[in-house]
Amino acid sequence: MADARVNPDDRARAPFPFIVGCGRSGTTLMRALLDAHPELAVPFESYFPVWFARHRERYERPDGFATTTFVDDVLAHESFVRWGLDADTVRAEIIAATPATFPDAVRACFAAYARAHGKARYADKTPVFVLEIPLLAEMFPEAVFVHLVRDGRNVALSRGEVAWGNQRFDHQALLWREQVERGRADGRTLGAGRYREVHYEDLVAEPERVARELCEFVRLPFDPVMLEYHQQAAVVLGSQPFPDEHRNLLRPPTQGIRDWTEQLAPADVALFEALAGDTLTSFGYPRSTGGPSPRVRVRAEYARARYRATVSYRRLRGAAWRLAHPSAATGGRRPA
Repeated sequence: MADARVNPDDRARAPFPFIVGCGRSGTTLMRALLDAHPELAVPFESYFPVWFARHRERYERPDGFATTTFVDDVLAHESFVRWGLDADTVRAEIIAATPATFPDAVRACFAAYARAHGKARYADKTPVFVLEIPLLAEMFPEAVFVHLVRDGRNVALSRGEVAWGNQRFDHQALLWREQVERGRADGRTLGAGRYREVHYEDLVAEPERVARELCEFVRLPFDPVMLEYHQQAAVVLGSQPFPDEHRNLLRPPTQGIRDWTEQLAPADVALFEALAGDTLTSFGYPRSTGGPSPRVRVRAEYARARYRATVSYRRLRGAAWRLAHPSAATGGRRPA
């Protein structure tokens, strides 16, 4: 029986791919690969679809959709500004689209980006949306999710090197565990037609095979030009604040850029596997150690307690900030 809650127009839409995953798992590489396709445009990380969704009542009003308010908010959002679109053109195109709902308005934003780049379709690459799959799946019945997964030991190693990463190794281990498990659990409820896991290691080892499978998943014809993404890496990176962290986009897919077996201290490997070893196993990554020693178990328990306290503090801080800024649907992301 058909689901009466789904608009028939939504069933006819082309898939709206969302590239998600724990940061430093290869999502930017995936963005570059897909954006190189002649039909698909993938902008800089968006954030606003989820942030604004928490304030849908600001736009979806009893007397109709508040298009002008939505456009004003979008044009002021720091992530949308980085898309580099002409504000007057965007305003005109969204108004002309006559959105009736919040998801319609978001689609109009992405469609404007795609048109500006001569593309017919669009996708999103915002890694942290791995925690927002249910919300996005409900808002966009045409949404499909590509979850990039990378060996967490290399993710923790990489995240410790970037300016925005938390420098605590144990925090990175638990963050990786939380995000990949949450992404898988939420994604699998959608079924294979809307959720696909891609291992970073497969992407760099067999880029053409992975690209072909992804094209089939998002209903696009494979184009070999996708594998030449590195020739337009500067266009993809644009004015990102930390371009050095993506310097490897300037070359073809390359294996072994980071190797935890050579770059992590044995004590850190033991701690990571004590904190997230079962998650490594469930995603097909072999452990290098046996069971943790009593000393490592104590370190792991302390790390878990500290991580829980940090997460609780950030949630309380975010809630307090939202209460203090009730009209802050505009102007970018809330404090971390």
